[in-house]
Amino acid sequence: MKILQIVTQLEEGGAQHAARMLQEGFRAEGHDSRLVFLYRKRDALAGTEFTTLLSRPARAADYVLIAWRLFLLLRRERPDAVIAHTHYSIFMALPLARLCGIEKRIAVHHSPLDHYPRPARALDRWMGACAISTTEVVVSRTVLRSIERRRPAACAARFALVENGVRVAGPRAAGEGKCAGPRFTLGHVGRLAKEKNQRLLIDLLALDDRCDLLLVGDGPLRGELEQYARARGVGGRVEFCGEVPHDELGRLFARMDLFVFPSLFESMGLALIEAMQAGVPVVAADIPALRDVLTLEDGTCAGLLVSSAAPSEYHAAVKALLDDPSRRAELARKALLRSGHYSEKRMVQGYLDVLSSRREPRALESASTA
Repeated sequence: MKILQIVTQLEEGGAQHAARMLQEGFRAEGHDSRLVFLYRKRDALAGTEFTTLLSRPARAADYVLIAWRLFLLLRRERPDAVIAHTHYSIFMALPLARLCGIEKRIAVHHSPLDHYPRPARALDRWMGACAISTTEVVVSRTVLRSIERRRPAACAARFALVENGVRVAGPRAAGEGKCAGPRFTLGHVGRLAKEKNQRLLIDLLALDDRCDLLLVGDGPLRGELEQYARARGVGGRVEFCGEVPHDELGRLFARMDLFVFPSLFESMGLALIEAMQAGVPVVAADIPALRDVLTLEDGTCAGLLVSSAAPSEYHAAVKALLDDPSRRAELARKALLRSGHYSEKRMVQGYLDVLSSRREPRALESASTA
């Protein structure tokens, strides 16, 4: 089968890495798979074969040119299937794929519909009503719940839940952190943005002078966070690593004693799962997406969930783990066990099932049972 994946922008992000893993998985199964980005936001995905339709960040006027180039590509390649990741790619690629007569047109929703811009939600309703896509994949139970709230029951049969998988970034044995003191390293991976709540991590340092912070990622709040760290008197204890290639995450996880993830919102939390796969004990916000990720089948939790956004509450959870090696080891073991549910192989197989129609896209199971 000839498969073309379309992703909006080239950068280090969850949708981009999922598409890369899918391309490699499809090729391993003997399919002709290509990966296309509408435009290049920043260099990423070293060692991966891909095409970009625009070699710089896109301005509004550029989308006409991008659409034309994409139309020509689709008409020339004539793939059997197009998989479009994230809403901007969905809105551009799938109508063009239908116009070109491409049989399988798969929309992949990486974020809840509630978080789409209002015009995007209107377009989503129109595309659903017109059956522009033949199957719509949702990548997490949080996204699933948003579909149940916003899509009529008649559309549900076109949906399939295929949870994102992550690639192991270099696991260590459960409980083998550096936690012997006297200094400890708290870690975080993610875009430096308001919803990730990294300011709270800086507040944590002010509450515990034993801890340093490793911040991996870049984003619009970097300058503000650097200034805030200096203002709180902990600037010398925060290491801003910037955006790093995914293949280098393993060595950074190995430096972390605890992974702290205080997000205000997540659709899944891929960085959290990567930390779990690396055997790093985790402290995370008690929000639906992260609760889904951390809850094992027996109902126990593979990390410490903090229900308050108060730095003092996070500090209590962090201190409890730093002071209790056996509890750290137990949570690291559970995290490794739970992370196996989000394997790369399982994700690839889910898409192959959809592409090969070995099963009909099933109606969404109730998110309340998650």
